Amino acid sequence: MENNLPIDIKILNPPQNIIFLDVDGVLNNQLFYERNFKHLQQYNKIPLYKTVKKLLKKLVKKKEIGRLEYYKSQIDIDSMELLNELCAETNSAVVLSASMRGSWDVLTLNRIFQYCGATFTIIDKTGHSDCRVRGVEIHQWLKEFSEKWFGLPYHQFNNYVILDDDSDILLWQQHNFFHVDRYVGLTPNICWKIKRFLKYKV
Repeated sequence: MENNLPIDIKILNPPQNIIFLDVDGVLNNQLFYERNFKHLQQYNKIPLYKTVKKLLKKLVKKKEIGRLEYYKSQIDIDSMELLNELCAETNSAVVLSASMRGSWDVLTLNRIFQYCGATFTIIDKTGHSDCRVRGVEIHQWLKEFSEKWFGLPYHQFNNYVILDDDSDILLWQQHNFFHVDRYVGLTPNICWKIKRFLKYKV
């Protein structure tokens, strides 16, 4: 991992809200892949994004691109800018729930995301549950850390949203869940709905 990038993850202004963030399908999407990798021939008709990942992993292995470029090549800058604006306007920090979280510590995740254009801060990542249900993993994080970050027990803390293209959440998380269509990714409309939702929670 390249480590020569400036990084400061000190929290100068404590966040008021948390965004549990998935990446694939949110910060990239089918249209993004079709636009940027339309020249690729799909392997055995597997989804295009998997074809792209296979190609990029081969380029990393051959040292034709670095690990940071591997991730940056899969981020739609328009979606990233929407998320930057959303976090800034709602004073939100990010807890990463995406599958890539298992490979890196929080400091490295911030380096990766900053390299990809992020201006928000990743304060943590969710753990892994035996059932592999993200709603459970998010609930476990809130149960353990909501009091640390916000001074409230998890059953009183509601200033969070879940951004994901899958829907493996718990029933009582439904009002905090904003489903993203993986065909188009994060949109201004979803961000507008989140801003309205968090406005009444602050």
